[in-house]
Amino acid sequence: MKKQIFISGILIIAAVVALFFLPREVVENDENQNVSASMSDNPAGEVSEDIAAHNTTKLNDSLTLKLAYFKEQLEMDENREKSINFADSLYEIYFSVQAYDSAAYYKGLIAKELNTFESNVAAADAYYKAFSFAMETDKQQQLGQTAKSYYDKVLEENPDYIDAEINNALIAINGSNPMQGILALRSLLEKDPDNETVNYQLGLMSMQTQQWHKAEERFRTLVKIEPENTEYNFYLGVSLFEDGHRQEAKEYFEKVLTLEDNPEVVSAVNGYLKEIQ
Repeated sequence: MKKQIFISGILIIAAVVALFFLPREVVENDENQNVSASMSDNPAGEVSEDIAAHNTTKLNDSLTLKLAYFKEQLEMDENREKSINFADSLYEIYFSVQAYDSAAYYKGLIAKELNTFESNVAAADAYYKAFSFAMETDKQQQLGQTAKSYYDKVLEENPDYIDAEINNALIAINGSNPMQGILALRSLLEKDPDNETVNYQLGLMSMQTQQWHKAEERFRTLVKIEPENTEYNFYLGVSLFEDGHRQEAKEYFEKVLTLEDNPEVVSAVNGYLKEIQ
């Protein structure tokens, strides 16, 4: 039998994931960017000048004027505190239009200047965001490695900062060392069995490889932590359905209908429920 919305295997997971994530956008770069002398040298692990270049295609007139002003001030002003503030303002503008790679560039400049735990975390998270939204493989890998370089600095200062360990593992999974990343996530789960991010990522991976029982375990844990979370209930329902536990899956699909009114999600759930009945 065929589901109304989804098909089995990996394609079903791709469709399911698409329902819950916003469209990924990347602003392509074609304009060289200059910075002030005090902040112009790339930090260790920073992306190349080509990746760090920026354009203004998604900016309205007001933001374009602000962007030009802050860039000019950043280039000219030699005051350290003001330069950091200008770089942060540029980050905010680019972030507001989802130009995450450009936004990350300025967090990197700030981290280079301050080299504090907080600034390195901010730069790492900004580059990880850009990595997550990058569409081109080469660019994604460069952004991921830059994020990792900052997370490594963070972990040198605080080896127990689990978010850095998780994101480094996810970068590895999407790079040349997927098994290393998976093993790292499993190790983190032993340290923190109720960690939502680790359970979620391992749950999705289990679904992608059609290891439905393992996926079921992960999402059961997550539903216990957040009983009203739409995604957790939906993914648990899908895992149970695919693992042959259709009546139990029905409970979670019906729960989703009480939590979510997105027409696509409702249609998908009803497709499963029709097969169960």
